Amino acid sequence: CDLSDGLLFFVLFVPPSVLLAIALAYVLSRTRRPVLFFVLIGLAIAALPPLYDLGLHPQFYVYNHVFGGVLGPVYDTQLSVRPGLFVFRGLTLLWAGCLVSFGLWRRKQTPRHRASGWSLLAAIGIVYVASGWFGWFNTPERVIQQTLGSRYQTEHFDIYYDAESISPFRIERIGLDHEFRYAQLQEKLDVTPEGRILTFLYPDEETKGNLTGARRTNVAPVWLSRPQTHILLAAYGAVFPHELAHVFSRPFGIPGIRASVSVGLVEGFAVAVEPPDGRPTPDAQVAAAARLGQEAGLQDAGTDALASDLAGRLSPWGFWLGRGAVSYTTAGSFVGYLLEAYGAEAFKEAYAWGRFEPAYGKPLSELAGEWAAEIGRMTVTPEAAELVSRRFTLPSLFEQTCPHDVPPAVEAYTDATFALAAGDTTAARAGFESACALAPDWPASAEASARLDLADGRPRAARDHLLPVALEDTVSVGAPLVLAHAQSILGAPLAADSLYALAQRRLPLYARSTRALIDGFRTAPPTLLSVYLASADAETRARRVAQVDSSGVLPALAFTEAEQFKAAIAALAGYSETPAILEWRARLHLGAGHYTEAAADAERAVETFLKRGDVDGAAHALDFVEKIKWESEVAGN
Repeated sequence: CDLSDGLLFFVLFVPPSVLLAIALAYVLSRTRRPVLFFVLIGLAIAALPPLYDLGLHPQFYVYNHVFGGVLGPVYDTQLSVRPGLFVFRGLTLLWAGCLVSFGLWRRKQTPRHRASGWSLLAAIGIVYVASGWFGWFNTPERVIQQTLGSRYQTEHFDIYYDAESISPFRIERIGLDHEFRYAQLQEKLDVTPEGRILTFLYPDEETKGNLTGARRTNVAPVWLSRPQTHILLAAYGAVFPHELAHVFSRPFGIPGIRASVSVGLVEGFAVAVEPPDGRPTPDAQVAAAARLGQEAGLQDAGTDALASDLAGRLSPWGFWLGRGAVSYTTAGSFVGYLLEAYGAEAFKEAYAWGRFEPAYGKPLSELAGEWAAEIGRMTVTPEAAELVSRRFTLPSLFEQTCPHDVPPAVEAYTDATFALAAGDTTAARAGFESACALAPDWPASAEASARLDLADGRPRAARDHLLPVALEDTVSVGAPLVLAHAQSILGAPLAADSLYALAQRRLPLYARSTRALIDGFRTAPPTLLSVYLASADAETRARRVAQVDSSGVLPALAFTEAEQFKAAIAALAGYSETPAILEWRARLHLGAGHYTEAAADAERAVETFLKRGDVDGAAHALDFVEKIKWESEVAGN
């Protein structure tokens, strides 16, 4: 797909391995049964180091003298090309040279060749020692711990994080969330993981990719001796409960591997025990997908096909080859049914080897039929149908052409986001501008450039960046939202209101909080909006906003970002108490330590959601009520 990258990987992977094979054959050519030894040594080199690298280290890349290497997990579109790859291929050449030197010495018995062989062997030893310090070929836990730099301990967790990316208040909140989710799973499953659990929070994709080889994929390597999760900080709230569920499944997995032979059961269990996130449940999504049939990634239309489709997805081959959202959600719905209908003990018995009949007294086909019948009786909601149309129709990795070929515009955009995260706005602007030039009709790069323009107090430049894209874009939310900001600041309220309304229409039905925030932007005076969007740290922004206005959604948002919770609560006083605002205010009260007020607002949010018929929103709010009460008990209130 990319000739230059293909040539680079060919040079890195093929010639060094070929030279090593020739050198090995040269050394073995005068031994008895050289072909047998050549094959055995080659197989050992191909198999044993990866078992050591992946089986004993928290990494998802492996370099190998025979097959070159694997750069990262399959779900990462943009693979991590770490410096260690180039060092390792150089090491392959050193091994080849060493073997040739000893082969010449065996034939000619010259001191020069022997000295050359020992010198190269010494150089190889130095490279391996250096790799241990710099983490070139392996990533031991200590390397990750030292790189992240900070540790926060709770009763059951050691959380490693970058102190520059997380405030003391937030890491304390994350620690409490860890313990709450631990208590939930422990009560639900009657399982206690062995030992303390490690959590590694990575500040950005670049750091995570350099250390583990997995840029965006969040993981819980259950086969390692110590239970642990590796989480991208930006995705923490969405993915941590899922990864923690994998930790809780370790005790009833296959001994040593600590997982199931069925990847569908592994991932389905994690999906099934996730807390409600406000979106339609896995059951509701599968019911909607059954109506859509093949368009949603299922084999046939209707619930009759669900049972046979499920059986295929529980196998490793069927799970990975299918569309990710379909496989995860379908398996999660089925496992959720098993847990609800038969309890956790039967599932724990069936989990390791995927043997259903000894655990349930019924074969998989019968259990799947029961589950499919339950799904068939469900009413399909508009929210579930919309979510399925967004998620299930995305092609799988194996349905895409060149899934790991990253276009130049995306590379420029990604580099710019890294620069922006590091505080280098000059490099970020240049990167976004480059992405705009490479893909003029791509909304993301134009939106990012426009946001920087607004931060610099240049609304006209922001409008100029987005107007050409707005004429072509029909799907994004961010582009019309940022263009609305620019129009509002420039004194075009009708155009701004129309764009805000467009952004809201493009939001999914379950995006309640974002809808409430856009309502706040729509009603904010242009001066206040300009001050809020201007470049500043959180505390400075909150102070400047307070000088303009201290009430309303926008000031409350600024105060929340600065962790000034009492001021944010006051800013929302008298504001329309929609469920989203009630949930927000409950979180603010919890941040301020007001447990009684937080519980009252969260419970009112549950009631309001139910009055509106929003069962998914109510479930999410109820989970938060449980969290507030748990924290209140921990605090002794």
